[in-house]
Amino acid sequence: MPRKKKNYIKKKISSYDPKITLKKFFTGLGMTIVPIIIGYTLNFLETEEFPPEYAGYIVIATAFLHALMNYFKHRNDTKEIEIPTTS
Repeated sequence: MPRKKKNYIKKKISSYDPKITLKKFFTGLGMTIVPIIIGYTLNFLETEEFPPEYAGYIVIATAFLHALMNYFKHRNDTKEIEIPTTS
């Protein structure tokens, strides 16, 4: 008795996960909060001239660029897999 030949369906799946991009955004946000604290501390102690109001913009820009870098790195990560069918 001859064996049945299995049919396969080719399907592309993406390995990009938006949760990871959000995680990268918040990681970048957390990493850049330190300069804000240092800037406001230096301004409070009046030892150095540092505009702490710019530190907020730096944080948002750095966190956004960190997440954007992750998005561009993984946006075209697709794999083609074969799924066997029973028919």
